[in-house]
Amino acid sequence: MGGRPCVAAWLVPVCVLMLFGCDEQGGQATQAPEPELQEESLLVGNTNDSTPLWEVGNPDQNLPPEEALVGLLNTTRAELKLSPLTIDDKLREAAASHAEFLAIHKSHYDTNGVSLHEQPKGLEGFTGESYTARAAFFGYEGKTAEVVANKPTAIGALRSWMETVYHRIPLLDPKAIHVGYGEAEADGVMVNVLEVGFRE
Repeated sequence: MGGRPCVAAWLVPVCVLMLFGCDEQGGQATQAPEPELQEESLLVGNTNDSTPLWEVGNPDQNLPPEEALVGLLNTTRAELKLSPLTIDDKLREAAASHAEFLAIHKSHYDTNGVSLHEQPKGLEGFTGESYTARAAFFGYEGKTAEVVANKPTAIGALRSWMETVYHRIPLLDPKAIHVGYGEAEADGVMVNVLEVGFRE
């Protein structure tokens, strides 16, 4: 990138945030893999303008939600010369289970300010306090990250994650290899969960 600094000056205050996952409701931060991409490659598309890569392309509306999401995400990763992600059944189970948990216990999260990445012990459907514990519960071995949204569609959720620095970091990490998506509805609001797995 011609000697430009890897992180622009305006991004310095955000650097700490980029090391953490965060839910959309301002819950507690949780550890996520360290970012390895340069700031320029995250923000700008390849069209000589400022169009983000994740807004380029038209996902097939006839595909199942998970396949449409992963297809668009892999299109973005390909533009950045990153390897494609594959769907992992264990991460899919973890994501679907957590989405259902968040939907069932929506009122608990709304009234107690619990991070959407946490599951309080003792509640129905509990599979682990953290996303790492939940992935292990379903048999996934390796490091993981998690992003959560409340969007009507999987593609809408993906675009909301990609528009936020600390959410898109794990999705565009060169070490990411697996994903699993799940969604569930709670009081007319969709809960979207994406689990990401990484090679060591």
